[in-house]
Amino acid sequence: AGPPARRALASCTPRDVIARNAAVPIANARLNPATEDAFGAAEGAVEAGQFVVANPDAARAAINNQPVTVRIGYQSPNARLAATVGAIAKACAPAGIIVQDAASGTVGPVSLRDNKIDVLIASTGGAAGSGSTGSSAMDAYDLHTGNGNNLSSYSNERIDGIIASMAVTSDPKELARMLGEGGSILWGDMPTLPLYRQQRTLLTSKKMYAVSSNPTRWGAGWNMDRWVLSR
Repeated sequence: AGPPARRALASCTPRDVIARNAAVPIANARLNPATEDAFGAAEGAVEAGQFVVANPDAARAAINNQPVTVRIGYQSPNARLAATVGAIAKACAPAGIIVQDAASGTVGPVSLRDNKIDVLIASTGGAAGSGSTGSSAMDAYDLHTGNGNNLSSYSNERIDGIIASMAVTSDPKELARMLGEGGSILWGDMPTLPLYRQQRTLLTSKKMYAVSSNPTRWGAGWNMDRWVLSR
C-alpha cells in the first residue's frame, strides 16, 4: 500500500491505548530504537504527536472516504496481540477501515512478502524474540534499501544516506540533526508504525542491586558486571 493508506491506518491506530495496555510508554523511534535516551526526542517528536490518539476523521481523509480492508498478522496464539488488533479494529471502523485478524502459527515476514497479510505486528526486523541488535546504528538498517530486514521494502535515498552517516558519526549534534530530518521523512512515508519497546517483566531478589531491564537481545544481563548481591 502507498503512504496515504499507511497514514490512514496509523491515524486511527490508538497507540496510547495499546501502550497503556502493555504498561509501557509509547515508542516513536525508528532510527534510534535500541535505547530510550535524549536522542529519541529528536526523532520526529512533532510529527509523532499526530499519531498517538485514534483520529478516524484524519484516517478517512487520507483515503478519500474510500473503504479499505487491512489484514493484520502476528504469530498466534498471543492474547496480547489479539487484543491489540481488536483495539485497532474498533478504532478504525468509524473511518471505514475494516481490520481483519489474520493471525496464525506460521505468520511471519514471508507472509508479508507473499501478500498474505498487509501488516505484520512484530519486533524489529520481524524478530519473534528480542527486538534489537543492541545497536541503534544496526537496527536503523531495517529501513535501508535492499536490507534483508527491511520487511516493508521501503526505499528512500535520503533515508539510506542518513542511516549510513549515522553508522559512522559520533557527534551528538549531528546525530540529533539527522534523527530529526529522518524522523520527519519517515512519519510522512510511514513504512512502519512504532508501538512500544518490548514488554518484559524483571524479577530480582530484594538483596540484588543495579539490575536493569533492557529491550535488546542482551536482555537483563547487559550490565551484569555491575550487579551487587548483598549478603
